Amino acid sequence: MSQTDPAEELPTVLPHRARRIMFASAEAYPFMKVGGLADVSSALPQRLAQLGVDVRLVIPAYPGLNGDPLLTFDMDYGPVAQMVVVRSLPPLGGVEVLALDLPGWFERAVPYSYQDDDVMPFVLFSKAIAALAAQGPWRPDVIHCNDWHCGLIAQEARQGPHQRELADTGIVFTIHNIAYQGRVGAATDRLIGLPPAGTLLERGIAFADRVNTVSPHYMQEILTPAHGAGVDGLLRARVETVRGILNGVDYEEFNPCRDPWIETHYDNSFIAGKRANKVALQRISDLEPAPDRPLFGMVARLVAQKGIGLLSSALDQFVARGAQVVVMGEGAHRYRRELKAAVRRFRGSVAFHPTSRESLARQVYAGSDLFLAPSVFEPCGLTPLIALRYGTIPVVRRTGGLADTVKDYVEDPAEGLGFVFVQRRVSSMLSAVDNGLAVYRRAPEWNRLQQRAMRADFSWRGPAREYVALYEEAVNSRRAGNVVSSAESPAIAMSRSRQRSTPLPLALVQHANQFLVTDGYRDREGLTALVTGYAALLRLHEKYRVPLNLHLSGTMVEAAAWHDPWFLAEVRRLRDVGLISLIGGTYSESILTVFDREFIRRQLHELFWLYRRHLGCPPADLEICWIPERVWDTDRVAKVLTDPALPNGGYRYVLLDDRLLYPTDGAHGGSDRADFDGADPASPPPADALRPYRIEGGHGLQVVPMSTRCATGFLRMTGATGAACPGQPIFQPPPVTTPFWFMPTTWKRAPEWAHGTPAPLGGTRSSSAGWPPSRT
Repeated sequence: MSQTDPAEELPTVLPHRARRIMFASAEAYPFMKVGGLADVSSALPQRLAQLGVDVRLVIPAYPGLNGDPLLTFDMDYGPVAQMVVVRSLPPLGGVEVLALDLPGWFERAVPYSYQDDDVMPFVLFSKAIAALAAQGPWRPDVIHCNDWHCGLIAQEARQGPHQRELADTGIVFTIHNIAYQGRVGAATDRLIGLPPAGTLLERGIAFADRVNTVSPHYMQEILTPAHGAGVDGLLRARVETVRGILNGVDYEEFNPCRDPWIETHYDNSFIAGKRANKVALQRISDLEPAPDRPLFGMVARLVAQKGIGLLSSALDQFVARGAQVVVMGEGAHRYRRELKAAVRRFRGSVAFHPTSRESLARQVYAGSDLFLAPSVFEPCGLTPLIALRYGTIPVVRRTGGLADTVKDYVEDPAEGLGFVFVQRRVSSMLSAVDNGLAVYRRAPEWNRLQQRAMRADFSWRGPAREYVALYEEAVNSRRAGNVVSSAESPAIAMSRSRQRSTPLPLALVQHANQFLVTDGYRDREGLTALVTGYAALLRLHEKYRVPLNLHLSGTMVEAAAWHDPWFLAEVRRLRDVGLISLIGGTYSESILTVFDREFIRRQLHELFWLYRRHLGCPPADLEICWIPERVWDTDRVAKVLTDPALPNGGYRYVLLDDRLLYPTDGAHGGSDRADFDGADPASPPPADALRPYRIEGGHGLQVVPMSTRCATGFLRMTGATGAACPGQPIFQPPPVTTPFWFMPTTWKRAPEWAHGTPAPLGGTRSSSAGWPPSRT
């Protein structure tokens, strides 16, 4: 970060071979905007053009984008032909803009949702991009694919009908948010007509020549199981080709000196201009006209990622500190409801604008004193960087790209640009808020900080050069023949990376809590036998490097701490080396649905404390909660588990038995499966531990099924002998001849399982695991 006037930089042309870039994106400002991807897809191509790159920006032809038709062609789509009309839109800062018109597919008010469950239009868009790149006199050296919407382009280029024409074309795939992946069902896979290869995002990662994400810190985060959203293994398998390039800000567009949407223009002599814009923001937000009250602004999608729940639960504390708060954005109904209730409760102090209108966002940037970004995770975090240009000081959580950009003023008064907190809890956020308010009340110091913020340089000057270098790498890798030779090798590499890294959905839970609590085991020999058996299983995981999720009840931890502390030391050691990811839960494994919320809260807090004390696990590392006995009631339990006041800031996932996901009688109608809307309810797919399902009305909670279709994600070790049950995968750690089985099927009679004989399928779904007798 340099202290310059970013608007005065001059373009510098770089020598390079990758001169023709097709830049594919689902959105680009000002043609269509849903989020920050639109800003990047507008600013980066323009900066590349200033560096001498011939860039063609390609987006879908949404309603209203009625450009002149340049080309019409047909492409195969399953059993039919799909017509594609290539339209020319007005150029964007020297960049030619093309819109692909796919009649009937993009006639929608909102281009896409952030639930990534509407992939069909973007499957067609990606196939059309590959077809367009393969024909005509203008052939790109590189196709730059942005986010899951364009992930299929990479596979189309390498395995599709135009692979010969695109053999020398480099593919760069940029991950803007790994949480959204474009999940593909079996029917869509058949229409795609290529070998199945996971989600659209996974295909982009597997088949691209170079992969990057939008900040160095976020890149490091998504290489870990905790933040990799199930594809960290694939990323680690390709780590030599993965980069982190920080997004920039378009200072021609975001400039308070000439922004057409703010009340008053201003520059470094900004005090009067900031005050006038603050008065205007208070007026249009129906806030008390009090120029001296500190005003916090927030521009964000109303989703859990952005920390809206954390802010919502703390608004009374902001008001108690004499502050005003303006929030604008669209998203989840839950957050809209909470923010509207806060407006009624704190009239004149809290405002909420349920819109993503750009003109209002600019006024929030210009009129606020401080800008809030309490994100749970943040790939880059453009809005705080934009706020800096307007002299608005950010209060951010240190995560993702924000860890790369916003230095804490308290820790580094000479270079700090904002106020930073770490823990996902209200108290941590309010500590940073208090630090900001303390400086705000020291006017001369505050004004100097604002001047520093406005001079900070987060322009596209440096990042654009990094992208040029990345394009060069992609082209050179193709020309050097350093590419995947077999058409199916990327899919094989994807499968192997999953096998190496996917945590086994195994939970070790001590259910004999009454014995532990009441000293029921004579001389504790039962407890010792339990932990000895558990430790033996953990050592097998260590020997063959199979990671796993592990849950221990509070009573189990407490009893082991007294009588078998060596076992807890072993768990802690394996967690420290990354083999174990701990799962949270309650202290005594009580059935939560029969207790009040205060009891549940105390149970959760107790286990957080025990995990920290005996296993060295901070609460922030716990995102998945084990539900005792898998007994669930959304209304009674979900709100407590997602409470931002919990030490971990609230759980994101729960483990539930598959019987809550699927009908028990073979009929779908009327079953509990209807409570989950992560898939087509008319045709629920098999349970998949790699795919969470969102709980309807669950305050953002997602459920991870207890069992899984093992063949798609689990390690199959070879080298041992053993008879396999038809259709069931087998864990065979060489040279052991007694295999470990994981059975996600149905068994009618438990005694048959105990004798090692699979029972016929039928009845209810459940999961079983154990060491059966040897069948060698």
